[in-house]
Amino acid sequence: MAGCSPEYAFLFCPCWLCTCGCGEELSRASPSGRGSDRGAANDAECGTKPARSRRSPRPLPVRRRSPPAKPRCHNHSSLLRGSNMNESVRKAADILSTLADVGRDASAREIGVLLDLPKSTVQRLLQALEQSGLVRQDAASRRYGLGPKTLTLGMSYLDRIDVRSQALPHMMRLRDDLDETIALAVRVGHSRVYVEQVESRSGLKAKAEVGRPYPLWAGAAGRVLLASLPREELIRFTLDVGDAAFTHVTPPTLNGLLAQIEETRRRGYAWAFEEAMRGVHTVAAPIPISMSEVAALSVSGPSTWFDESRMKDATGPLMDAARAISSSMGYTNPLPSAGKRE
Repeated sequence: MAGCSPEYAFLFCPCWLCTCGCGEELSRASPSGRGSDRGAANDAECGTKPARSRRSPRPLPVRRRSPPAKPRCHNHSSLLRGSNMNESVRKAADILSTLADVGRDASAREIGVLLDLPKSTVQRLLQALEQSGLVRQDAASRRYGLGPKTLTLGMSYLDRIDVRSQALPHMMRLRDDLDETIALAVRVGHSRVYVEQVESRSGLKAKAEVGRPYPLWAGAAGRVLLASLPREELIRFTLDVGDAAFTHVTPPTLNGLLAQIEETRRRGYAWAFEEAMRGVHTVAAPIPISMSEVAALSVSGPSTWFDESRMKDATGPLMDAARAISSSMGYTNPLPSAGKRE
């Protein structure tokens, strides 16, 4: 191995030798032989440096793994679609309510102005409602109105109200006794809806629209229904409607309404003078039909005929009929007697 290059001698020999060619074996403890006395002596004797040690390989750079990607939520897109669908359903319901409130056919632009919606959105929803039969379009004017399917839904709703069938015979007898229009109303959200009506036979009479929502805070029947609410629910109702709702009817303020509700609770009935409808006076009494549900039975007449004296005469028979209807439905909680109006 004397002919080996000193730098590469260790590559060909199983032992490491002195690089001067003397053939002396160096210690395996270290490439330089400095790990033993023998290696140190050889270095001193030869006066040469031992073979260079092989460099340790440079460590490879450590590749940092990027954090695993978060799993994609498969329900995210479906949730967005569900949210958009819910919003579309709400807008479609608003369109139907608007067509019912205006009482006539309306164009897509008019509906968009009333609801503050783009005309394109209204047009798209109207087309979907028309396919379902809930909306119809007049071929000549191109305006939209409620479709025949809404009547089917309304009649189906009325058929499911048990108090309506129980009250009708008593309402007819009361109409015959007083010769005034008798109506039955229930609460639906922040509105009252008349579900049955027996009209007076007189040519001069008052009448309401069955199935149409009326403000719950206006009229004798509305106050009767509000008087049945627990205090917490009544407070939520007044906060929802706010003061702006009481500007065109009596009472003109929220505090005035609360005072009248307390008066209705104390008396057991309510009077109204041209509140919900101009030229109409009304007396209303509650019909308890369960521990938490109340309907309203009312007598209405033209203000020129149905004055305060006749309203007082009608209050007693009205409350008797309300008790009879409540009893026929299995609820026997007595109503207060009709007292003198203060």
